[in-house]
Amino acid sequence: MQKLIAVALAAGVLNLAPAALAPAFAQEAMVGVDGGHDSFLYGSLLKPEGTDAVPFVLIVPASGTVDRNGNSGGSGPKPDTYKLLAEALAAKGIGSLRTDRRGVAGSAAAVDDEANLKLDTYVEDTQTWAKFLALQPRVKCILLLGHGEGALVAALAAQKIKTCGVIEAAGAGRPAGDLLANQLKAAKDGGQLSDQTYEQAIRILTELRAGHPVNDVPLALASLFRPSLQPYLMSWLDRDPVAAQQNLYPVLVIQGDHDAQVSVDDARRLANVSRAIRLVVLPNVDHALKTVPVPKTDVTAATPAGAPDATSTLAPGVVSAITDFIAKPPVQVQIRR
Repeated sequence: MQKLIAVALAAGVLNLAPAALAPAFAQEAMVGVDGGHDSFLYGSLLKPEGTDAVPFVLIVPASGTVDRNGNSGGSGPKPDTYKLLAEALAAKGIGSLRTDRRGVAGSAAAVDDEANLKLDTYVEDTQTWAKFLALQPRVKCILLLGHGEGALVAALAAQKIKTCGVIEAAGAGRPAGDLLANQLKAAKDGGQLSDQTYEQAIRILTELRAGHPVNDVPLALASLFRPSLQPYLMSWLDRDPVAAQQNLYPVLVIQGDHDAQVSVDDARRLANVSRAIRLVVLPNVDHALKTVPVPKTDVTAATPAGAPDATSTLAPGVVSAITDFIAKPPVQVQIRR
């Protein structure tokens, strides 16, 4: 078990991050835990006004270079989704901890070798953060909120720690290998991949799903299947998000109907596991949980993955779905099959 090390507490032992961007009614501070390899994992702890113990939401970020605020590195999208969510929750009297995932932003130094990363690495990091959060003042209980791939990570972590709920936002309802195969087919049909490259990609994907590393990766597919990334892919491609839902209670699934990465059908697969899972589908909402200003029927006009999002607020219904879930979770009744 990793030793928990608090680098900075909201009480102000060592405040490494200015709270100028936090709401006036909340207290925000940078915090950290031991990430191994002589490094730390970093995040931002935001406490609402007051002294009473309140629920805290641990925000588990999506895949790639998404940081604690919900922004991608480089020229990627900057929707500020997690920061906006944390501040909105604080306004409702709910605390939060949002983190830079291992290898990203403040936690970049916590990866010594990409080949050592696996899906369970992020599950264990989430458990570590939850244990850290449980030790903080005013934490009444902890909810895990996973976004994108973080939804699967949150569900898997919740199987091993005590929580008062799991929230899955824009999470896939199928193994990643199935989603990737569909995306590759769409890329071929759209002329973005040649028939030969597509066939090579499917061959590599099939081998990885069978647990077999592939050395002869074409240059055109190196960013997706490079050898150093393959251990992670093999640990992730066949993990079933539906199976990860088993025995979890309570669970909230939030899905926008203009999400270009996962569909409402994915959300329904997750929610159909039991009646302890509440499904909220938000109209005209994209993967970043922002409103898409297009007609509902024009799904192709939804904000695509990687596109900037200039919307400054979360879509209506996101925060209320979470606060309603915390205040009144669904009843735990299993569906007989």
